[in-house]
Amino acid sequence: MRFSISVDCGGTFTEAVVFDQDGKIRWAKTPSTPPDYSIGIMNAVGLASELYQISPEELLEQTRVFSVGTTVGINALATRMGGLKTGLITTKGHEDAIIIGRRRQMVAGLAPYELYDLVKLDKPQPIVPRELIKGVTERIDFEGEVLVPLNHSELTQALSDLNTSGVQGIAVCLLWSHVNPKHELEIKKEIKARYPQMFVTASSEIAAVTGEYERSTTTVINTFLSRIVSDFASKVTSRLKEMGYTRGEPLIMSSTGGSLPANQVHEKAVYLLISGLVGGVLGSVELGKMLGHSNIITSDVGGTSFEVSIISNGNLTYKDEPSFEKYQVAIPVVDITAIGAAGGSIAWVEEGTNLLKVGPRSAGACPGPVCYDTGGTDPTVTDADVLLNRVNPDYFLGGRIKLNKEKAGEAMRKKVSDLLGMDVVEAAAGVVDIVDSQMADLMRRQTIMRGYDPREFVLFAFGGAGPGHVGAYGKAVKAKSVIIPFCSSAFSAFGIGRSDILHIKEVSKQMSHPFSAGTLNSIFETMEREIHGLLSAEDFKDPDITLSRWMKLRYTDQIHEIRTPLPQGALKDESMDSILTIFERLYEQKFGKISTIRKQGVEATACQVYGVGRIPKPVIAQAKESLDDTSGAKKTPRDVYWRESGGFVRTDVFDRQKLGVGSVINGPAIIEAPDTTIVIHPSQSAKVDEYLNVIMAWD
Repeated sequence: MRFSISVDCGGTFTEAVVFDQDGKIRWAKTPSTPPDYSIGIMNAVGLASELYQISPEELLEQTRVFSVGTTVGINALATRMGGLKTGLITTKGHEDAIIIGRRRQMVAGLAPYELYDLVKLDKPQPIVPRELIKGVTERIDFEGEVLVPLNHSELTQALSDLNTSGVQGIAVCLLWSHVNPKHELEIKKEIKARYPQMFVTASSEIAAVTGEYERSTTTVINTFLSRIVSDFASKVTSRLKEMGYTRGEPLIMSSTGGSLPANQVHEKAVYLLISGLVGGVLGSVELGKMLGHSNIITSDVGGTSFEVSIISNGNLTYKDEPSFEKYQVAIPVVDITAIGAAGGSIAWVEEGTNLLKVGPRSAGACPGPVCYDTGGTDPTVTDADVLLNRVNPDYFLGGRIKLNKEKAGEAMRKKVSDLLGMDVVEAAAGVVDIVDSQMADLMRRQTIMRGYDPREFVLFAFGGAGPGHVGAYGKAVKAKSVIIPFCSSAFSAFGIGRSDILHIKEVSKQMSHPFSAGTLNSIFETMEREIHGLLSAEDFKDPDITLSRWMKLRYTDQIHEIRTPLPQGALKDESMDSILTIFERLYEQKFGKISTIRKQGVEATACQVYGVGRIPKPVIAQAKESLDDTSGAKKTPRDVYWRESGGFVRTDVFDRQKLGVGSVINGPAIIEAPDTTIVIHPSQSAKVDEYLNVIMAWD
């Protein structure tokens, strides 16, 4: 098999990356096609096949692995559209727990400036309305002992009521089921016997952890998303088979930093919430290894949002209880923070204050920015970039789409500049300044406010709009340097293609230090056997399986948990203090020097095992061509607006595809590629490295 293909299916665009057996990479980009995203995926594959001068069928017939990342899960949760009508079965007397929630739910996921907006300080719209929550008599205690047996007559009535109400899926979450799942499994069995078409999620199978509220929300969200995620996976699988892909199940990117076979995602739909976003972070880890960088800030600017993540010492950072639409879920996901600041972010003037605002609303793929000429009427960041001549309206997607600059200017005049008493160019420059500042502010919050010094990190900028704005936000945060990857617009797809299969098992276990090595060995060996069995069933052999152990540790009476790595092999009682040393180092890294308080006591809350099945991947080839002379890459210069210069300045424009290794470009300059535009400000410079990445620096 000559190829492997990975696709990032976003809300605005879909990118496909093709790796060949020689380590060379080609990619293609096309608009996404909601609601049936599989059409856009196959369109991207078709464009990629043209680069090899073969048909899509020939490309797929020779493809070994096909991987996909998607945003369908998070979009469905955000809009409450496309999900199953969901009911909930819980322990009698606890029907209101998920409605009441936790106090922090009102502020979960809000940016600091949003904490002062009383409108935003509210609970989210319930996923399950109160009338679809049913309690049944049963009780298991914290040690797993059955105190009260399950009342089957109440269960029968509850199921009948839910079925009559038209629910399509049922979430089951009982007290202490993560210790003893007996009653949950009985309920699931009875549901399947009575209503075979009903989708069921048991909390003990999706999130066997302490925390009734978090288990409930995770279970409910998994049920709600099961159909839309399953439909996405099945449509992609069917279209691939129709086009000649015969290598089994395609892989779907998971929020945990690994992939899952497509036929498993309907049972783990909640794991796909930030599926597409994770790809860029994984790609940054991979490219960082190639370039010798272990401390990286990732920045992904697409059409809808701006996402930031931190890679420290070559390792992903994780959120163990992330929030989505103010709901906390009990699964570990890659720590990515997003704001509504991107190419499609809408510029508007706030009524009453007459202040210019940008985002968080986005024009998305439909109707898109005004300049797309597909029905959009609200000016966006992309429209502003076109009006400032940073983006060439005749070369968008390599000229496949012609942008309407005149309509963009009219929308900016009508919706912004006339209201503010300024000309259109000033308004467009203000829009860009605001969005660049929003991006820089988020990066400061994710670095400085978390104890990281951005001067010790390199900044990776990718996504369709990242290279066009990183010259401003990268300089503002004072990163060591900026790297624009060789396939920056399709970099998330690149990362998806470098992922492996990943299974995670977590067991809640409350214990205080000194920990018992014997107890921990028993817990970890049981989890490792289960994960090893899953990977073996997926045809992975021992040399391609890696298992890693982790514990969630915290100081006694505190709530801040730290995921702490453990050594492999049998643990010994005398090695327990070394675990504390690692915990305290990570604690100080997060909360600052001399913040550790060992005399307070340390306790564990959970044990985790991460199981990786490694998928063979070609080594990425270095570029051979070297080109110090950039004259052959020059295109027609044009007047570009630069805030630093006070207006429009005649600016050199270069064709990225004609720049070779060693090419140096001094700003101000524009580098155009079919899928993105790199903006180099005055007093900045750029150099092309051996992988054709663009390295930006400034005076």
